[in-house]
Amino acid sequence: MKPVSIFIFILIISLSTSCTKARDPNLEQATAIHNEASAIQAEIEPQIEAIDSLVATLTNTKSTTTDMVAAAKIDSTIAALNVVSASFADWEDNLIEVPGMVHDQAEGAAHHHEHKPAPEMSSEQMLAVQKEIKANIVKIKEELARVEATLK
Repeated sequence: MKPVSIFIFILIISLSTSCTKARDPNLEQATAIHNEASAIQAEIEPQIEAIDSLVATLTNTKSTTTDMVAAAKIDSTIAALNVVSASFADWEDNLIEVPGMVHDQAEGAAHHHEHKPAPEMSSEQMLAVQKEIKANIVKIKEELARVEATLK
C-alpha cells in the first residue's frame, strides 16, 4: 500500500469511529427514567397549578364556618397543599437533563419544566440521580392523592 493510501485509510477509519459514539446503557436507562418522571410531572401539573385557587376557596370556606373541628381540618389541608406545592417547585428546580438525551413527549405537548445542564458525573451517578428524581415525583404524586382524598 502506498503511503497516501495508508493515510487516507487511517483517516477514513478515524472519522468513522469518531462519528459513531458507543451508547452507554446507564445513560439510556437514565433517559428512560427521566422521561417517566416527566410523564408523571405532566400528569399532576394541572392539579399543582390549581392549588392556589383551592387554597383560596378553602380559606374562604374556613372564614364562614363556626365548627372548630372543620376549621382545623381545613387548616391541615391547606398546610398539606402548600407542602405539596413547595415540594413540586423544589423538584422542578432540581431537575437535570441527561447528557445527549432525546425528550420523549407527544407531538405538540407542552414541556413545562426547565432542564439544567448536567453537572460532571459518571453515567452510574447520572442513573442514580435520575432514579432519585423519579422517586421524588412519585412521592409528590402520592402526597397529592392523599390530600385530594381528604377533600372528598
